[in-house]
Amino acid sequence: MERFHTLLDFSETCWRLLVNGAVKRRDPFGTPVIGTYDGTQAQLRTVVLRKADMQQRTLWFYSDWRAAKMAHLQEEFAQLSCLFYHPRKQVQVRLAGQVQLHHKDEIARACWQQVPVRSRKSYAAVLPPGTPTSACTEGLPEGWHPEMDIAATESAFAHFAVIVCYVDWMDCLHLHPEGHQRARFEWSAEGRLQAQWLIP
Repeated sequence: MERFHTLLDFSETCWRLLVNGAVKRRDPFGTPVIGTYDGTQAQLRTVVLRKADMQQRTLWFYSDWRAAKMAHLQEEFAQLSCLFYHPRKQVQVRLAGQVQLHHKDEIARACWQQVPVRSRKSYAAVLPPGTPTSACTEGLPEGWHPEMDIAATESAFAHFAVIVCYVDWMDCLHLHPEGHQRARFEWSAEGRLQAQWLIP
């Protein structure tokens, strides 16, 4: 990837990488690491990026409503942090933002309609994610299988949640043999952008 000559080019390229990560299979930006705070320490996990919208500055993820991260994100002043890295393009994006959580509402239902049967098992476990068990198991209900009728999977909707992250700031790093580049982009509550080059 060529070096960037303007902050605008840098920002727009990083957003395009985010958009591509949500739509292209096996794209490195498709599986970022996200972080939440449990009151004692940061908790990290890899997730799947479901949607990125440059105009709205939003990133979308799915989760089991019972997962620990959902409790973290319901705390006052909770933020979601994300880390993306593209090894071929040598671009790292760190960002954070406020979240809106959708559970059993119209947005959750619209997203759920796009989830195929084979993927709905991620939200179908009888017990919450992280529950200790005496044996290795996914904890699925009896009779759950990949070829089942989609109507039979509706019980899992009760556990399905959508996380929408509204990006407040983004720190972008481009590794380049002619000189690394780094910049920070921060948006005010009114949507005004402040952009600044940084020492890599």
